[in-house]
Amino acid sequence: EGKMDLGGHVECLQAGIYRADIPCQFKVKRQAFQGLLDDLDSHLRHAIVVEGKMDLEQVTNYGEVRAEIAEKLQDLRDRPVREEKPLIY
Repeated sequence: EGKMDLGGHVECLQAGIYRADIPCQFKVKRQAFQGLLDDLDSHLRHAIVVEGKMDLEQVTNYGEVRAEIAEKLQDLRDRPVREEKPLIY
């Protein structure tokens, strides 16, 4: 029974299918996250103004939210090999 589960797990990973309850190893590209950090304000402005259809001045906690996002991006950049349970939407 265990071999069948492992085989199914490996097949799912190879097909790009993940389960939220099984930790998986991911290797991410540091440069990608550094690029997001470098242009973070531009990306946030786009999300707020274009996608959210709001004025930037309406956002009262921009600095707090920006800091939280930057911290998470820095962690991803600094620890590119990760073993985590994937977030599945």
